[in-house]
Amino acid sequence: MQMLARITLLILAATLLTGCTAISTGIQYAIIRPFINDPKPLHQAAQSGDVAAAEQLIAGGAKVNATAYGPAWTPLHLAARDGHLVVVELLIANGAKVNTKDRAGDRPLDLAAEHPEISDFLRQHGGIKRTETESPK
Repeated sequence: MQMLARITLLILAATLLTGCTAISTGIQYAIIRPFINDPKPLHQAAQSGDVAAAEQLIAGGAKVNATAYGPAWTPLHLAARDGHLVVVELLIANGAKVNTKDRAGDRPLDLAAEHPEISDFLRQHGGIKRTETESPK
């Protein structure tokens, strides 16, 4: 049993360090699974650009400002990064904070650099980059 515990701890450490999200063998799965920050359904919908799923999840009470993944991204970070303008609009219309920082200090506008239409939309709604300072209100 001690050997199994040691192996499980080694797998846990390796999993957390490498960002792996799935170990599905026996007891390791049951022990490690609760410690991994699983993507939330709204994050998955935002990342894939699935507007219908995002609408349904929000209507069902999904939190638009929840963080997931190692970088602590919100659904807005993912939609902006991956170029899903309609999802970005939906999230902001439902209260997503435009300037939420991830662990690296990046905001959705920083991640939308390759998508000018999303960058413009975020700026119209008060979005700023990490290198800019927020104006006092």
